[in-house]
Amino acid sequence: MLIYDGDCGFCVRSLGWGLRLGITCRHQPWQATDLAALGLTEGDVTTAAWFVRGEEKWAGHLAVAAALRTSRYRVVRALGR
Repeated sequence: MLIYDGDCGFCVRSLGWGLRLGITCRHQPWQATDLAALGLTEGDVTTAAWFVRGEEKWAGHLAVAAALRTSRYRVVRALGR
């Protein structure tokens, strides 16, 4: 799941860009997420986007790359690598 700041215009526009690039991962704003259940804090999510898959977590550019790797399009998945 991609966790982003739902109050941040840049974050919301970036998510739209990712969706147009075919990302298929779940996504939701941190404001609507049970952060404790994911092992994250408000401090974590106010400084970077996060991608969480099971016990694995990536922040910032690594989170964006992980989201890109879920794309329906091979070339976008390659960009995520």
